[in-house]
Amino acid sequence: MKRRFPTTATAAATAAQPTAIAASVLAAVAVRTGEHCPQTGWWYPLQSASAEAGPAEPAPAATGPAPRFVGQGSVMPAVGGSPSLWLKTAPQ
Repeated sequence: MKRRFPTTATAAATAAQPTAIAASVLAAVAVRTGEHCPQTGWWYPLQSASAEAGPAEPAPAATGPAPRFVGQGSVMPAVGGSPSLWLKTAPQ
C-alpha cells in the first residue's frame, strides 16, 4: 500500500486552522461594552484604558470592578460609566 503524505498546500491549510480557531474563540470570550452578550454567565471587566494609564490591564480582584452575571443577548454594561472589555473567564 502506498503511503500518502500531505502536499505543501494541504500542510499550509492545516497550519492556518489553529489561528482561525483561536480567533473565533477569542471573539466568543471577549466582548466590548455596548455589544450583545454571546453567552450567559459571569463576565470579568478589564480596567478602562486612559491616556495616562496606557493600555487596559486586568483589574485586581480586591480593588477592581466585580464580575457580573450577564444573560445571552443582553447589552454588555459599562464599568463606572466608562466602556470596558469583558472577558468570559477571570483575567490571570
